[in-house]
Amino acid sequence: MIKPHCAVCGFNSRNPVAGGVKFADYHAEPGVLATPNGWAAFCRQHLELAEKYRHLPIRDAFEHIATDLPDQRRPPSSAPGNAERYEPVATADSNPLKTRPAPTMPYGPANPSTVEQTVPSDAERPDAVDARWPVSQWYGAGAGATAPPCPRCRRAVRTDTADRDRPLPGYANPPWNAGWDERFEACGAAFELVVHTPLHFGVDRTTTVRPASRPYQTFIDEGFVLSGVEVTVVEREWGTDLPRTQTLFLSMAELTQLAGALQNSLRIYLEQFDWAHD
Repeated sequence: MIKPHCAVCGFNSRNPVAGGVKFADYHAEPGVLATPNGWAAFCRQHLELAEKYRHLPIRDAFEHIATDLPDQRRPPSSAPGNAERYEPVATADSNPLKTRPAPTMPYGPANPSTVEQTVPSDAERPDAVDARWPVSQWYGAGAGATAPPCPRCRRAVRTDTADRDRPLPGYANPPWNAGWDERFEACGAAFELVVHTPLHFGVDRTTTVRPASRPYQTFIDEGFVLSGVEVTVVEREWGTDLPRTQTLFLSMAELTQLAGALQNSLRIYLEQFDWAHD
């Protein structure tokens, strides 16, 4: 049985549901068990606030709720039921990789690396990298609708009318990179990283990095899409006819965490050597 939960507090909250609100765009399909469009449940703490905006469509209502709530608790980052956790964030001065304000993410700020916690107390301990990444919320106007300029031709990477990928049902404000295939519409340039590592006698590996996204169904009527990269490794080994291919998705938050750790707590990784046998 799916646990009812407050649309503001989130699925993991212990606050019991006190009631539901039918907003102006409420619509229920006969015979369909899923949560109706334009309806959301709330705990006692947030029910009165939701009732205040029941005359509005649900997206507009949640935008008003976000304004009225304290900074410590805002509406969910995807659809009703996805909780957010807010904690103090390091300033740009305390984090060399942080050049902009901390964006909103559904899983809260990053915790220090467990590897970093093993650094001796008498060693210099750098700040942990904040692994959160900007989010285009499902309610309100969203964010990231306008594509950045191409570093070659200086025109927009994608036009505002380009198709935006919607891999999940429900309300969404897909950003410019939704469905982007690494090509620039204006000049046709493609940005990808290809690393070829030749070894010996036809044995080699090729790693290709391209932009990608990964959708996750997080509840019966909600979801979340992570932006990131797809890393494809093709290995050719001696004595085999067919190459072996492996593919891995890494979110931008994970890449940021890794890049920062390699310059701080995981810098020792950069001291490794390859070695040969004969």
